[in-house]
Amino acid sequence: MKRIIFAMLLMLSASMNTFAAIGDLAADLVFTPITPCRIVDTRGAGGVIPAASSRVFKGWNVNYTAQGGSNSNCGLPQTTNIAALAVNLLVIVPAAEGWIAAWPVGTSMPLVSNLNYKASDVLANSAILKINQTGTADFNVYTVAATHLAVDVTGYYSKPVATALTCTTLTSPSVSLAANSTGFVDGAACAAGTTLTGILCRSSNWGTYAVNSDMSNPADPFCAMQNTSASSTLITVQTRCCQIPGR
Repeated sequence: MKRIIFAMLLMLSASMNTFAAIGDLAADLVFTPITPCRIVDTRGAGGVIPAASSRVFKGWNVNYTAQGGSNSNCGLPQTTNIAALAVNLLVIVPAAEGWIAAWPVGTSMPLVSNLNYKASDVLANSAILKINQTGTADFNVYTVAATHLAVDVTGYYSKPVATALTCTTLTSPSVSLAANSTGFVDGAACAAGTTLTGILCRSSNWGTYAVNSDMSNPADPFCAMQNTSASSTLITVQTRCCQIPGR
């Protein structure tokens, strides 16, 4: 029984030295700004988008010359990690009053516009353009009136790289536990802004094992230890305190 409990304590010790990672792949997105770069210009390729119609464009590509844009990749990673693009949508001399809407291929057209215009306007508006993350970076643009369109990308949102927690192990002063006795040893409380993630109960004697440990009160962690040997032993408690870097 003692060997089983000791093995469990060793497993706890190993887990306390492992850094956890965080990052929500849907919500905890990371924005990366880039030098503004043109990815669409219908004056250079494709021509005017007809009234009451839509056209499909690439959100990221090796280059954008096929849709009138840059002959580079504009610094955008060629990966499905991109969740959305920060863009400027520019209508150029529309034939009549109307609006445009942009949305990812494979989803329904939204019921709101990205930009409202009047006839002969040269008018821009910024937007966050969600990208289809199923392996394609295509997006649609619908226009009410016939118009030329340009799209400049200024940055992108990507899925986060898991961030390692910053952790510290605090060791309590040693406490002597008499032979054939049970005692409580307090562990150090975590500093403000950190979270108690583990407790390790240590003994200098193989005849001593943990009866209980408590993390329910982060301000007062402790170990209950039992010394079944014929001599006293030194007990220490280690507490593991972690926080998200920068928070």
